[in-house]
Amino acid sequence: MEVRYRPGGWVAVTGPRTWLLVAADAAAPLVARCWELARAGADEVELVGAIAADGLRAVRDFAVAGFAEGAGQVIVRGAARVELTGTDGSTRVVTAEHVSTWVETRLDRSTVRLVLGGPVTEGSALPLDSGVVRAGGLDIELAQALVPAEPAEAVQAVAAPVVVSPAAVAVTVPETTKLPVDERTTHLPAEGTTEVITHLAWAVAEDPGATRARPATAAAPTLVPAIRCDSGHWNPPHAVACRVCGAGVPPQQPVDIPRPTLGALRLSSGDLVQLDRGVLLGRAPDVGSDQSVRPHVVRLRSPDGDISRNHVEIRLLGWQVFAVDLGSRNGTVVAPPADLPFDLVAYQPVEIVPGTVVSLADDTSFVFEVVG
Repeated sequence: MEVRYRPGGWVAVTGPRTWLLVAADAAAPLVARCWELARAGADEVELVGAIAADGLRAVRDFAVAGFAEGAGQVIVRGAARVELTGTDGSTRVVTAEHVSTWVETRLDRSTVRLVLGGPVTEGSALPLDSGVVRAGGLDIELAQALVPAEPAEAVQAVAAPVVVSPAAVAVTVPETTKLPVDERTTHLPAEGTTEVITHLAWAVAEDPGATRARPATAAAPTLVPAIRCDSGHWNPPHAVACRVCGAGVPPQQPVDIPRPTLGALRLSSGDLVQLDRGVLLGRAPDVGSDQSVRPHVVRLRSPDGDISRNHVEIRLLGWQVFAVDLGSRNGTVVAPPADLPFDLVAYQPVEIVPGTVVSLADDTSFVFEVVG
């Protein structure tokens, strides 16, 4: 695998399996967060979570790509664009024009080259292994003989971003934003396995495929900037009222913490699925083995086939919760608490807020709740 960058006004962050091009200042906290994740082998979804931690209005333009063991995806927002070249030499362009969130596209072994681009690039392409540089574009040649991502311990040994260009076009992350490997990432407990959900009325408990416990690899939890209300509940840094108790949140300097549980999905049966990670729901859902943090996987009864095999996914990005229809045959309806219901567009994430009802079929739905 070969990575090259073209100088420009954006910032590129590259790791062993993920690459980011973002319209941000190199000294911005989000760049430091993304660098820490990328060098530790995080996937593209985790990088987008770090970008979105301060809210989608904070960063409008970025392109993220991740690829390991023959699979991955690209996520594009704003003025960024991605060109994909296949084994047959064909090229297609992915943009997010006229989309308020972002557009994502899956990658597989048929993709041999990625080009992540901003509006302006300068000069010739220069080699880049792993680091943070000023850039207007990234060219990634995906090798045919794929090698699994490096173990986190080996990647964490990198002391600082690698800068490969004259000082006039490349910058290192300033000393105040370098994130050393410390007890936050080396002494945290490893994640457990996904909780098996078999007690719900709509789960086929006697079927071993009804719900699935998926082992998760040992990894540091997602860090998010946070502030606390007077009762001690953690909230996103822009909160003025506590998301849990509703009390006011006094002005304070945010601190980075492992992301708390963001709430729960209350199924139409009345049961709860905790949002300590994402959730995949469908008639016979399955998740690719390339995901480092497996979502909760729940199988829904659907005698008439109204619910697709992989119907809808709930994704956690920073403090935000998104619903994504996975190309279901009969669609997914979202009803915000203070707005009219609407149909999700397939594969386009839509943020949901507490009180939102998501319907998969006439008698199958769930509500996003924030619980204490």
